[in-house]
Amino acid sequence: MAVLTDLAVASSSSGDARERGATVFHTRGCERCHSILGVGGDRAPDLATVGKRRSASQIKTQVMNGGHGMPPFGSVLSKEEVKDVVTFLSSCRTKDAPGCRQWMPAETAQ
Repeated sequence: MAVLTDLAVASSSSGDARERGATVFHTRGCERCHSILGVGGDRAPDLATVGKRRSASQIKTQVMNGGHGMPPFGSVLSKEEVKDVVTFLSSCRTKDAPGCRQWMPAETAQ
């Protein structure tokens, strides 16, 4: 029987959070305005490199409070959904495909 180290559990947990966050991004409307690597809406910035440009705290504040034309989602998303979408968006660090699109649900990860 394999023994999971704390690092393996954290890595697995973090991967799960990214996948859940990608699903939140897709199903809760983020993709209507934002795109990632050109897939999604064009009313708001492409978020392919948001994790490189903003800290997790800054991303969370933007999601919770909105601003700069974005509505607040603090009362729309659960605490877990916010945490997961922040984990997902923090992983968006490159304009090279697939980038963080690798975490998107299969039907949108083209």
